[in-house]
Amino acid sequence: MNPIHHRALQAVAKFKTSESDLIDIIQEIDHEKSYREKGFTSSYDYCLKFLKLSDSTSFNLIAIARKSQKIPELKQAIKDNLITVSNAKKITSVITAENKNHWLALAQTLPKAKLEKEVARVNPKILTPEKIKYVSENRLKLELGITEELMNDLKRAQEILSQKTKAHATIEEVLGKVLKAYLENEDPLEKAKRAQNAKTDQNAEKDQNAEKDQNAENDQNAENDQRIANVQAANPQLVPGPVINIPFERTRIKAKITHQLNLRDQVQCTQITPDGNRCEQRKWLQVHHIIPISHGGQNELPNLKTLCTAHHQMAHEH
Repeated sequence: MNPIHHRALQAVAKFKTSESDLIDIIQEIDHEKSYREKGFTSSYDYCLKFLKLSDSTSFNLIAIARKSQKIPELKQAIKDNLITVSNAKKITSVITAENKNHWLALAQTLPKAKLEKEVARVNPKILTPEKIKYVSENRLKLELGITEELMNDLKRAQEILSQKTKAHATIEEVLGKVLKAYLENEDPLEKAKRAQNAKTDQNAEKDQNAEKDQNAENDQNAENDQRIANVQAANPQLVPGPVINIPFERTRIKAKITHQLNLRDQVQCTQITPDGNRCEQRKWLQVHHIIPISHGGQNELPNLKTLCTAHHQMAHEH
């Protein structure tokens, strides 16, 4: 055999072994949340920014690692060279403990196209993944699948907008109108801006509505506050400390302070990441008390900061 072919086979063997080993490592890192030791908030960020893996490779390996927690046979099939990482990823959306033998057999025997077809037959959503890509400097193409009910709603909104403007409205225009209305009503930053700039009766009324929204949320926590007080009264030996991962707050923050916090932090996590940049997370946000309430901290703006869930947990752990 030509030496180059022998080297090629050796390289492939090493590559397959490396993929299998990497899945093992990512599974452990994901389970133990070891990525936090490097200042990352997720396994995905760790793979992308620390391991320098591509977006698709990171996504595939994490999906396989997590599914293998419940179905170890999936990872073992890769180690035994029975299925490829690519085929393993394809079946992660449909394989379960009950049907694992069926899907592992299909992943071993079917060509790529036929395997994708079988997966799509069981999970139709796989046929319409959400995709966004640039088609020019400031224009993007959006692809996604939607339900028939949502399509009917979209058509009705299109009819209403066309009637109102006396011209044919495009779906893009409809989405723009709908999203703008939603953000005006629901975006905490917009609510905070209205509260700050309340100069007219109309704005004052909107501020009152925002206050009512906050008060409604506070009322939901009232019962939980009482439960904490009852537990502390019945167990005086318990000393309140920093508590995380609880479904309620022990104290309530006034709507005015919440608005000020949202304006200051712009409804974005304020943590500075190891690369010196601010965390870009704008969802899964929580309010962190720099000095905990149990240690005398107050619900005042200087003592509050916006953190994402992961950075909030890390702040308490450290």
